[in-house]
Amino acid sequence: MKKILTIIALAISAMTVMAEEFKIGKLTFEIATPTTVGLSHADGDITKAFLSETIDYKGKSYTLTYIGLEAFSDCSSLISVTIPNSVTSIGWGAFEGTALYENPANWENGALYIDNCLIKVDKGFAGHFRIKENTRVISAWAFNGCRSLTSVTIPNSVKEIGEEAFYECSSLTSVTIPNSVTSIGSEAFSDCSSLTSVTIPNSVKSIGDYAFGGCSSLTSITIPNSVTSIGKEAFGGCSSLTSVTIPNSVKEIGYEAFNGCSSLTSVTIPNGVTSIGEDAFEDCSSLTSVTIPNSVTSIGKEAFEGCESLTSVTIPNGVKEIGGWAFWGTALYENPANWENGALYIDDCLIRVDEGFAGHFRIKENTRVIAGGAFRGCTSLTSITIPNSVTSIGDRAFYGCSSLTSATIPNSVTSIGWATFNGCESLTSVTIPNSVTSIGDWAFDNCSALTSVTIPNSVTSIGEEAFPSHTQIIRQ
Repeated sequence: MKKILTIIALAISAMTVMAEEFKIGKLTFEIATPTTVGLSHADGDITKAFLSETIDYKGKSYTLTYIGLEAFSDCSSLISVTIPNSVTSIGWGAFEGTALYENPANWENGALYIDNCLIKVDKGFAGHFRIKENTRVISAWAFNGCRSLTSVTIPNSVKEIGEEAFYECSSLTSVTIPNSVTSIGSEAFSDCSSLTSVTIPNSVKSIGDYAFGGCSSLTSITIPNSVTSIGKEAFGGCSSLTSVTIPNSVKEIGYEAFNGCSSLTSVTIPNGVTSIGEDAFEDCSSLTSVTIPNSVTSIGKEAFEGCESLTSVTIPNGVKEIGGWAFWGTALYENPANWENGALYIDDCLIRVDEGFAGHFRIKENTRVIAGGAFRGCTSLTSITIPNSVTSIGDRAFYGCSSLTSATIPNSVTSIGWATFNGCESLTSVTIPNSVTSIGDWAFDNCSALTSVTIPNSVTSIGEEAFPSHTQIIRQ
């Protein structure tokens, strides 16, 4: 299912952001950046392809840096290709179906190489594989499905490990990535269920989406200081992972980055991180404590959901936004002693109000953040006092509060988020202060009793269907 969703996402992305293409002879290129291009596809009747490092178009020179997904896949008569040193990545299926790929004479010890690029290894290969010296690129899907591969030697000449290069190599137990590698592609080692250890060198700058996802035997990982981003689900489902060191160089922890790491007991988030993605540590059931540094400004939706052993967390003043259900299912959330008058606060942040709350709710003074979904489903909430200390009201904070009749937003708030008051069908009046600059999509949608609203001139952005169609908008 994940594979299908990934392909669908890529297809949607391709449709929405079309790169400019141009054709030279039988080859079609796409402009990737102001200085680089990739080969997107070739005419089906091509027999030989000489790719040069520099491609000229409209009086400008571009560097050829990649060969795209299935670029030559329909070229059944293709017998030879020259790949320049400038090419650092080769997409999956780039040469499948070509005469070059199908001819057994071109395969060496169960592997196909083209110009120092490892294209594919036979799925039936078993045991240890030594990649040839001077190999520059391990193509996407190169070892995909080699379930009997137990170990691999990667030479120092390799610059990139392609997407899904070792996907589902379920017998692979360890791997050492050489200092020459700068990036580990999406799903590069995904579902290598026997992988117990991996060495990531200081040369690596990025760890792609799902790079080690589903490596259920991986017990520890050290991420070097060179890495600046950890992709979504990079270590998701690494259920044996007990410890992880995240360096100061990392700025963002992606969506579901450590989701399902059920053996992870502690994690230190360094000062360099500015955001913790949605579901980043979801279902890390052994995680007992976490310290969030001042550099973090946002904690994503469900970031720590299901961390049932989490008893303490520090939320610093730098955090401006907390997504819905960020701490749902934690020991911190489930302990009644942590709730005060039907509400859970963590470090001056209102996390959640009990759905059964009825009447007027006065948010505590000095509260800075109202988390996403904080009052969601509080159908008997009739009115609310929000103190001037609040700077952020999360998405869907008052979603479905069907008895709420009025709301005054203090001058300290600068934005009203996505679906914040959606479904507040008894809401007849709302005061939006001059401090607010943006109103999110569906912010007041389905507020059927809201006949008019005054919006100050400070608001420069109003989202899609922010108000019901019948609501009169009055500009102040």
